Amino acid sequence: MMMKKKTKMIMMKKTNMMTKIVIVVEESSGCPDQEVSAN
Repeated sequence: MMMKKKTKMIMMKKTNMMTKIVIVVEESSGCPDQEVSAN
């Protein structure tokens, strides 16, 4: 159970990082096409 919880935390952190990166890319480029191709 502890392992599962830790994995979930890591996954959430990774997702949070990805979201931040996507937001930064979106802001710096100002072009939604670039964000779509990145996914």
